[in-house]
Amino acid sequence: NKLPRPIINLGFPKMGTTSIHAFFGCGNYSSMHYQCSPTYACGECMRRSVEEDLPPFAKCDHAPAEVYAQIDYYDTKNILHYLPQTELLEEIVHGYPNATFLLTFRSMDKWYDSVRNWYNMKQRMQMSNITGFPRCKGKNLREFSDWFCSHVRRVRELVAKNP
Repeated sequence: NKLPRPIINLGFPKMGTTSIHAFFGCGNYSSMHYQCSPTYACGECMRRSVEEDLPPFAKCDHAPAEVYAQIDYYDTKNILHYLPQTELLEEIVHGYPNATFLLTFRSMDKWYDSVRNWYNMKQRMQMSNITGFPRCKGKNLREFSDWFCSHVRRVRELVAKNP
């Protein structure tokens, strides 16, 4: 039995996205990891799609892929981090009602260390005003953990309402 497609990771960056991409790639699934076109990150073309009232992956050049392992993007112009899995969660779930959604977990200590050490990701997230994570939040592990846990609850509640 095959999983319904697309398979979309709604987890956060630095929580196994590269491993998801590699895993499905080994099974010959077409998988996108961060880049959904030669010129656009997945999150960037997802935002453009929704702004035009289209399903989230409609403007992504390499769509439809079977797997979307990492969908966030770093907006270098505005020095912000954009997470469609929080900002466009409803649009993703409603736009792809038959999708398989992944929600990855990682030790909060290890995730927080990884975020702090990955090209200023912690600072970018703190300045980005992400849903559930207001600007300048994230001073410590506890604030990052609380944010992730609230995201998990939000995903579970939304997906349960839209089985």
